[in-house]
Amino acid sequence: MVVKFFAEYCRPCQRTLPEAARLANQYADTLFVGIAVDESEIAVARQIRRFALPFTVLHDTGNASVGRFRVAELPATYVADSDGEIVWVGGPEQPDGALARVLAALNAGTTPPGPP
Repeated sequence: MVVKFFAEYCRPCQRTLPEAARLANQYADTLFVGIAVDESEIAVARQIRRFALPFTVLHDTGNASVGRFRVAELPATYVADSDGEIVWVGGPEQPDGALARVLAALNAGTTPPGPP
């Protein structure tokens, strides 16, 4: 499972969303959920259209999910294995291709690169 926090105003989010959309299509057996922290539904809808996001996107209007996941900065990406254990967390400094490498490792049955 991949949980991706993002917002329209977040420049690093804009860089990571195309990869998330591509990987959601590539790894159809992996559940992707987006959590948008934008102030308006219009901003959320713009992001979904702009990046053709193929996964469910929730609008976290009260920042309840941000608090629950202890998101300090955007974007934040959490990857959980089939046991529900978080095995990787990506932030604004995650290098291009990092999420792809993590998902490839999990699908190959190996330990994902980098600390969770």
